Amino acid sequence: MQTTQAPTTTTIVPTTTTIPLTSTCLSRCGASFQPQYACQCNTACSSFKNCCPDFSRLCQGRTPERRTTRKTTTIKITAPLPPRKKVSVSDSELSRIITKMWDSDTNAAINGNDFRISVQSRTSFNNKQDKAPSRLFSTVGSHLLQRNTYKSMVALFDNYIPDTGRAERVSRTELQENQKFLDAILQTSVMKEAWRFLYEKGYSPGSSTLFRKQLNDIWFTLYSRQAGKQDSSGFEHVFVGEIKNGKVSGMHNWIRFYMLEKLGKLDYKGYRTQKLPHIIATQFTWNGKWKQVGTFFLGTSPEFEIGLYTICFLTRPNKLCTFNINKTRLKVQTFNVSYLRTKTVASAYPDV
Repeated sequence: MQTTQAPTTTTIVPTTTTIPLTSTCLSRCGASFQPQYACQCNTACSSFKNCCPDFSRLCQGRTPERRTTRKTTTIKITAPLPPRKKVSVSDSELSRIITKMWDSDTNAAINGNDFRISVQSRTSFNNKQDKAPSRLFSTVGSHLLQRNTYKSMVALFDNYIPDTGRAERVSRTELQENQKFLDAILQTSVMKEAWRFLYEKGYSPGSSTLFRKQLNDIWFTLYSRQAGKQDSSGFEHVFVGEIKNGKVSGMHNWIRFYMLEKLGKLDYKGYRTQKLPHIIATQFTWNGKWKQVGTFFLGTSPEFEIGLYTICFLTRPNKLCTFNINKTRLKVQTFNVSYLRTKTVASAYPDV
């Protein structure tokens, strides 16, 4: 968890950096998305309807070219770029960007290779019989947990008090761990694609500093779930889990589930429903406290889940976010903290 102060990092276009004028594809054909430019010059620009006027003439039919030393007229950017106008996002647009993120998720784990599960028997609501004598996760490869985004996420798991109603105290080391996690995911192609999409649609700023702050506000802002105490955050609820009124609340991350199983603190009781290979709804106890139904993705990387939930949270707040991944229909539900002015996640999870 985290306070809402903005970390200090570089922006996309640092102060006094010289860049070419933004209305031409001259020397830019095939360049990846550049949010400081008003129009783009890559193969995706047709889909996003943001091609530069001379894209067809200069770029189509040509291979991507590297930036050259050709002289261009330049301007100086002396302040962060203004936000773009927010536009509505269709389900088909969500499907395209989320599928692109899914396909580019090089840190995703493969069932049967990086991890193995045993779903065992199906259970039902309020059935407290143990329908699963074995663990859900029979194995998760240690190599996976050494990857930067996984390792930095796992480092956050022991930073929280499970019980709501008890105020969190965030140490300097824990603040640094939060920022290390954001640093790790922001370096991935998955989060870069998510940022590009959100910026183009007007939901996120075009500055790396401001986007990082936006993520920090969404996921690490402290707020109260019980007794007026600053006892929760979006990250804690979704990725770590909480105990409220004697029941498990949240915990929608497969790595967290696996690690608690391995430690003997979580007892898997069976599955409620499944949409393999992507999603499973489980029933379990954590430290003896029940969770009647807990859903999570299987094999997804930390950056994919943060990117997906952030996109759904910003474009479909308090609603079902419906999309396709490679022709598989999926849904995500997000909720915000209604009494805060800052947009902050209250919960986010796959809906089955």
